[in-house]
Amino acid sequence: MLVLALLASWVAVLPAVAHAELLGSTPEEGARLDTFPDAAELVFNERVTPVSGAARLFPPDGEPVVLGAEARDAAVSIELPEIAQAGSFALAYRVISADGHPIAGVITFMVGDGDAGISSAITEIETTDSATERLVGVLTAIQYLGLLLALGMLTWRVGVVRRDVPVPEPPARAGWALSAMSSVLLIAFTALRGTGGAPSDALAPATWSSDVQPAVVVAAACILASGPAWWLLNRAAPVAMVLAFPALIAPLVTGHTRTMRPAWLMMLSDLVHVVSAAFWVGGLVGLSVLLTCKPAERVGKKQVSRIVARFSHWALASVAALALSGTAMATLVLPAPAAVVDTGYGRTLLLKVAMVLAVVGLAAWNRFVLVPRLRAGDDDAAWLHLRRSVAKEAVILGAVLVVTGFLTNLSPSGHDHSARHSAPAMIAVESQGMLVEGSLTPAARGVNALALTVEYGGEPMQEGEVKISARLPEQDLGPIEAVAAFDPDTAEWVAEVNLPAVGEWALQISARVSRFERPIAVTVVRVD
Repeated sequence: MLVLALLASWVAVLPAVAHAELLGSTPEEGARLDTFPDAAELVFNERVTPVSGAARLFPPDGEPVVLGAEARDAAVSIELPEIAQAGSFALAYRVISADGHPIAGVITFMVGDGDAGISSAITEIETTDSATERLVGVLTAIQYLGLLLALGMLTWRVGVVRRDVPVPEPPARAGWALSAMSSVLLIAFTALRGTGGAPSDALAPATWSSDVQPAVVVAAACILASGPAWWLLNRAAPVAMVLAFPALIAPLVTGHTRTMRPAWLMMLSDLVHVVSAAFWVGGLVGLSVLLTCKPAERVGKKQVSRIVARFSHWALASVAALALSGTAMATLVLPAPAAVVDTGYGRTLLLKVAMVLAVVGLAAWNRFVLVPRLRAGDDDAAWLHLRRSVAKEAVILGAVLVVTGFLTNLSPSGHDHSARHSAPAMIAVESQGMLVEGSLTPAARGVNALALTVEYGGEPMQEGEVKISARLPEQDLGPIEAVAAFDPDTAEWVAEVNLPAVGEWALQISARVSRFERPIAVTVVRVD
């Protein structure tokens, strides 16, 4: 029963979902300009915040120039320096999307008749440190698990056991303490994720303090403010409910709740999920406490059976609420129904659904078999089955949390903006008497290294000219052009090409083998 609620609640509250996308720029990617522009503008599909000092201009020669960037909703303006030099320029940017995730990329453009190659300094662009990304995911999981535990003990006290038995306060206080501690730590580490810093940089506040995300601070403040509630569970439950209200706000001010439209539907669904998931967490902990002691001696089996029946009754309403709100959120979050099977996010979600189906069977058994037997009389076998059922739910809950850890870093769109993989795309194409073999590394959105061996007429080509032109037909991007240089040490033609979007890129490779011959080969590579 618990896992069914957590499936929806964790998907709703954890911040690993739809990130911002760059819609266009001025100058455009691959533009050829007569004069150097005064400013650049980037337009995204949602509101973004520039990372301080992350906008940099890479000239054909020399050191990169750090630029200032200002945001106006979904547009970022970058004032460019006065440069009279011709050649190929690269403008690197890094912004924070409305859901708190960093988005980085590069815009390349040509001025005058310079070389179309990209400066090697472009490799200095920061990506999110993998250790920082993992740490943010772990802290977020602890934050929400602790919050659900604390809120769950309150819902267990008010909605299930009422005044029948006292609620164990230590789990509630421990949950709040864990949630509060992780919330405070997330202030620093989400800022570091935005800047690309390592976890050790948290010891130097000057490196990240200017990029603290206000929403993360608000969430931490809400959780901290609710602290007194967990010391009043058994003394004054109505007062505890009022004091705990700020904790309900914390999940609504961070993550994708802030980016999905209509916002009211997303926030309402999120709130329903948090309350329902907390109810199930409190139910699991409360039942575990009751069932691990001897009911006949400590509370009384009849009293415990009434509590179990009461919990089971409320469970039906919670499942219905979770199903409705979960459907609404899935419709808002997933870009298309096909994303359920076409993206890593969707397939991971399906794995969780499969795990939940097993728990649905347990829930049905508890509701329609065990609960009537418990209420009918002293049935030791029924008590044993109930203890085992709760234990099984706890085991599956642990598995669900592991799967949820993967979801925290996946986007429903299928794009991973936080880190780039290192698996190259292999190239092998033959056309017009020319054989081209090599690789595109890392075959990810952004700057890629292209290394090729070129043969014409059965002979290796080591002189002449090799040009590359890349297009993304599905988004009408390109051409993005580069000129390869021959490396005598590796006997390969090498070039750097910036591919700013995910998709199936068509690479056109042409070689000047003689005054009148320029064979062309075209291949397709997948960029993730």
